[in-house]
Amino acid sequence: MPPIRVRRRFRETRLSIVTDRPDAAERCWIEALKQRIKLESYLRINPSFASSLDPVEVEPQTPEVVRRMASTGFLAGVGPMASVAGVIADMALEEGLKTGPGILVVENGGEVAVSTLVEPVDVGVYTGVEEIRGFGFRIKPQDTPLGIGSSSSKLGAGISLGEADLVTVFAENAGLADAAATAVCNMVKGEDIQETVRRALDKALKIDGVLGCIVVYRGFIGFRGWIPEVIKTPREGFRLG
Repeated sequence: MPPIRVRRRFRETRLSIVTDRPDAAERCWIEALKQRIKLESYLRINPSFASSLDPVEVEPQTPEVVRRMASTGFLAGVGPMASVAGVIADMALEEGLKTGPGILVVENGGEVAVSTLVEPVDVGVYTGVEEIRGFGFRIKPQDTPLGIGSSSSKLGAGISLGEADLVTVFAENAGLADAAATAVCNMVKGEDIQETVRRALDKALKIDGVLGCIVVYRGFIGFRGWIPEVIKTPREGFRLG
Protein backbone atom coordinates (compact mmCIF):
# COMPACT_ATOMS: atom_id res chain seq x y z
CA MET A 1 0.00 0.00 0.00
CA PRO A 2 1.15 3.63 -0.47
CA PRO A 3 2.70 5.27 2.58
CA ILE A 4 0.44 7.05 5.05
CA ARG A 5 1.15 9.81 7.56
CA VAL A 6 -0.05 9.49 11.15
CA ARG A 7 0.19 12.26 13.74
CA ARG A 8 -0.14 11.71 17.48
CA ARG A 9 0.53 13.94 20.49
CA PHE A 10 0.83 13.40 24.24
CA ARG A 11 2.17 16.35 26.23
CA GLU A 12 5.58 17.27 24.76
CA THR A 13 5.79 14.06 22.71
CA ARG A 14 4.58 14.94 19.20
CA LEU A 15 4.99 12.18 16.66
CA SER A 16 4.61 12.42 12.92
CA ILE A 17 4.98 8.99 11.34
CA VAL A 18 5.21 8.04 7.67
CA THR A 19 5.02 4.35 6.79
CA ASP A 20 3.57 1.83 4.38
CA ARG A 21 2.37 -0.30 7.30
CA PRO A 22 -0.45 1.08 9.50
CA ASP A 23 0.43 -1.48 12.18
CA ALA A 24 3.96 -0.07 12.27
CA ALA A 25 2.58 3.41 12.97
CA GLU A 26 0.46 2.05 15.81
CA ARG A 27 3.40 0.21 17.35
CA CYS A 28 5.55 3.33 17.09
CA TRP A 29 2.96 5.40 18.93
CA ILE A 30 2.41 2.84 21.68
CA GLU A 31 6.16 2.47 22.20
CA ALA A 32 6.63 6.24 22.39
CA LEU A 33 3.91 6.44 25.05
CA LYS A 34 5.45 3.58 27.03
CA GLN A 35 8.88 5.22 27.03
CA ARG A 36 7.43 8.61 27.92
CA ILE A 37 5.62 7.12 30.92
CA LYS A 38 8.75 5.28 32.07
CA LEU A 39 10.78 8.47 31.80
CA GLU A 40 8.23 10.54 33.70
CA SER A 41 8.15 7.94 36.49
CA TYR A 42 11.94 8.08 36.73
CA LEU A 43 12.00 11.89 36.78
CA ARG A 44 9.57 12.01 39.70
CA ILE A 45 12.12 10.12 41.78
CA ASN A 46 15.23 11.71 40.22
CA PRO A 47 14.32 15.31 39.28
CA SER A 48 17.99 16.34 38.97
CA PHE A 49 18.21 14.16 35.85
CA ALA A 50 15.85 16.58 34.10
CA SER A 51 17.58 19.79 35.20
CA SER A 52 21.24 18.87 34.67
CA LEU A 53 23.07 20.58 31.81
CA ASP A 54 25.99 18.17 32.26
CA PRO A 55 26.23 14.41 31.65
CA VAL A 56 24.67 12.27 34.38
CA GLU A 57 25.61 8.74 35.43
CA VAL A 58 22.73 6.31 36.00
CA GLU A 59 22.43 2.84 37.46
CA PRO A 60 22.28 -0.20 35.14
CA GLN A 61 18.78 -1.09 36.36
CA THR A 62 17.24 2.21 35.25
CA PRO A 63 14.80 2.15 32.30
CA GLU A 64 16.41 1.82 28.88
CA VAL A 65 15.15 5.23 27.76
CA VAL A 66 17.01 6.79 30.69
CA ARG A 67 20.19 4.82 29.99
CA ARG A 68 20.17 5.87 26.34
CA MET A 69 19.69 9.52 27.23
CA ALA A 70 22.52 9.35 29.74
CA SER A 71 24.80 7.63 27.24
CA THR A 72 24.24 10.21 24.49
CA GLY A 73 24.75 12.94 27.05
CA PHE A 74 28.23 11.64 27.80
CA LEU A 75 29.07 11.23 24.11
CA ALA A 76 28.09 14.83 23.33
CA GLY A 77 29.03 16.40 26.65
CA VAL A 78 25.56 17.72 27.48
CA GLY A 79 22.74 17.01 29.91
CA PRO A 80 20.65 13.90 29.25
CA MET A 81 17.43 15.77 28.45
CA ALA A 82 19.14 17.17 25.33
CA SER A 83 18.41 13.85 23.62
CA VAL A 84 14.95 13.02 24.94
CA ALA A 85 13.02 13.65 21.69
CA GLY A 86 15.57 11.81 19.57
CA VAL A 87 15.85 8.81 21.87
CA ILE A 88 12.08 8.34 21.96
CA ALA A 89 11.99 8.62 18.15
CA ASP A 90 14.68 5.92 17.93
CA MET A 91 12.85 3.56 20.25
CA ALA A 92 9.57 4.09 18.43
CA LEU A 93 11.27 3.41 15.09
CA GLU A 94 12.87 0.22 16.38
CA GLU A 95 9.52 -1.09 17.58
CA GLY A 96 7.77 -0.20 14.33
CA LEU A 97 10.45 -1.93 12.27
CA LYS A 98 9.40 -5.25 13.82
CA THR A 99 6.42 -5.25 11.46
CA GLY A 100 8.71 -5.20 8.40
CA PRO A 101 7.74 -1.89 6.73
CA GLY A 102 9.42 -0.80 3.52
CA ILE A 103 9.51 2.74 4.82
CA LEU A 104 9.26 4.11 8.34
CA VAL A 105 10.00 7.67 9.41
CA VAL A 106 9.41 8.89 12.94
CA GLU A 107 9.65 12.59 13.73
CA ASN A 108 9.37 13.64 17.36
CA GLY A 109 9.37 17.39 17.89
CA GLY A 110 11.71 17.97 14.95
CA GLU A 111 14.12 15.09 15.58
CA VAL A 112 13.89 12.41 12.90
CA ALA A 113 14.64 8.68 12.83
CA VAL A 114 14.54 7.25 9.29
CA SER A 115 14.57 3.77 7.79
CA THR A 116 13.61 3.29 4.14
CA LEU A 117 14.13 0.39 1.78
CA VAL A 118 11.91 1.55 -1.07
CA GLU A 119 12.20 5.26 -1.87
CA PRO A 120 13.92 8.47 -0.78
CA VAL A 121 12.62 10.70 2.00
CA ASP A 122 12.96 14.48 1.67
CA VAL A 123 13.62 16.35 4.89
CA GLY A 124 13.20 20.13 4.80
CA VAL A 125 14.74 22.46 7.37
CA TYR A 126 13.66 25.85 8.66
CA THR A 127 16.42 28.25 9.68
CA GLY A 128 14.33 31.20 10.78
CA VAL A 129 16.48 33.35 8.46
CA GLU A 130 14.54 34.86 5.56
CA GLU A 131 17.55 34.84 3.25
CA ILE A 132 18.29 31.15 3.88
CA ARG A 133 15.17 29.12 3.28
CA GLY A 134 13.72 26.52 0.97
CA PHE A 135 16.40 23.85 1.28
CA GLY A 136 16.51 20.35 2.63
CA PHE A 137 18.01 16.91 2.17
CA ARG A 138 17.12 13.76 0.24
CA ILE A 139 17.64 10.65 2.37
CA LYS A 140 18.15 7.62 0.14
CA PRO A 141 17.58 3.99 1.16
CA GLN A 142 21.33 3.31 1.29
CA ASP A 143 21.70 6.21 3.77
CA THR A 144 19.49 4.60 6.41
CA PRO A 145 18.97 3.90 9.21
CA LEU A 146 19.76 7.51 10.01
CA GLY A 147 19.13 10.01 12.79
CA ILE A 148 18.70 13.73 12.21
CA GLY A 149 18.72 16.26 15.03
CA SER A 150 18.53 20.04 15.05
CA SER A 151 19.04 22.81 17.57
CA SER A 152 18.56 26.56 17.41
CA SER A 153 18.97 29.52 19.73
CA LYS A 154 15.89 31.12 18.18
CA LEU A 155 13.48 28.29 17.44
CA GLY A 156 11.91 25.52 19.49
CA ALA A 157 11.51 24.96 23.20
CA GLY A 158 14.90 23.44 24.01
CA ILE A 159 17.58 25.18 26.08
CA SER A 160 20.40 26.67 24.02
CA LEU A 161 23.45 28.44 25.40
CA GLY A 162 24.63 29.56 21.97
CA GLU A 163 23.50 31.89 19.21
CA ALA A 164 23.21 29.66 16.13
CA ASP A 165 20.28 30.14 13.81
CA LEU A 166 20.34 26.41 13.18
CA VAL A 167 22.53 23.37 13.75
CA THR A 168 21.56 20.14 12.00
CA VAL A 169 23.43 16.91 12.75
CA PHE A 170 23.32 13.61 10.88
CA ALA A 171 24.24 10.64 13.06
CA GLU A 172 23.86 6.92 13.54
CA ASN A 173 20.68 7.50 15.52
CA ALA A 174 18.34 10.37 16.35
CA GLY A 175 19.17 10.44 20.06
CA LEU A 176 22.83 11.09 19.34
CA ALA A 177 21.98 13.62 16.61
CA ASP A 178 19.70 15.44 19.05
CA ALA A 179 22.33 15.65 21.80
CA ALA A 180 25.15 16.54 19.40
CA ALA A 181 23.10 19.34 17.83
CA THR A 182 22.61 20.86 21.28
CA ALA A 183 26.32 20.58 22.09
CA VAL A 184 27.33 22.20 18.81
CA CYS A 185 24.70 24.94 19.04
CA ASN A 186 25.98 25.84 22.53
CA MET A 187 29.39 26.65 21.01
CA VAL A 188 28.15 29.02 18.32
CA LYS A 189 28.55 32.55 19.63
CA GLY A 190 30.81 35.55 19.08
CA GLU A 191 31.71 38.07 16.40
CA ASP A 192 34.21 35.98 14.42
CA ILE A 193 31.52 34.15 12.50
CA GLN A 194 33.59 31.89 10.27
CA GLU A 195 35.99 30.86 13.05
CA THR A 196 33.07 30.18 15.39
CA VAL A 197 31.42 27.94 12.79
CA ARG A 198 34.72 26.16 12.10
CA ARG A 199 35.21 25.32 15.79
CA ALA A 200 31.62 24.15 16.09
CA LEU A 201 31.99 21.81 13.10
CA ASP A 202 35.25 20.49 14.55
CA LYS A 203 33.36 19.68 17.75
CA ALA A 204 30.58 17.90 15.88
CA LEU A 205 32.85 15.55 13.95
CA LYS A 206 34.76 14.59 17.10
CA ILE A 207 31.62 13.08 18.63
CA ASP A 208 31.62 9.33 18.06
CA GLY A 209 28.71 8.35 15.81
CA VAL A 210 28.21 11.77 14.20
CA LEU A 211 28.37 11.56 10.40
CA GLY A 212 28.02 15.18 9.35
CA CYS A 213 26.89 18.61 10.50
CA ILE A 214 25.56 21.89 9.13
CA VAL A 215 25.72 25.19 11.03
CA VAL A 216 23.82 28.35 10.07
CA TYR A 217 24.99 31.49 11.87
CA ARG A 218 24.34 35.12 10.95
CA GLY A 219 23.82 34.36 7.29
CA PHE A 220 26.83 32.06 7.01
CA ILE A 221 26.48 28.32 6.35
CA GLY A 222 29.22 25.84 7.19
CA PHE A 223 29.16 22.07 6.75
CA ARG A 224 31.47 19.14 7.33
CA GLY A 225 31.44 15.36 7.10
CA TRP A 226 28.81 13.29 5.31
CA ILE A 227 25.81 15.36 4.22
CA PRO A 228 22.86 13.89 2.28
CA GLU A 229 21.98 15.25 -1.13
CA VAL A 230 20.90 18.89 -0.76
CA ILE A 231 17.59 19.76 -2.44
CA LYS A 232 15.17 22.65 -2.77
CA THR A 233 12.02 22.16 -0.76
CA PRO A 234 9.05 24.49 -0.22
CA ARG A 235 8.70 23.82 3.51
CA GLU A 236 10.19 22.28 6.59
CA GLY A 237 9.24 18.79 7.73
CA PHE A 238 9.53 15.65 5.63
CA ARG A 239 7.84 13.96 2.71
CA LEU A 240 8.51 11.16 0.27
CA GLY A 241 10.96 11.96 -2.50
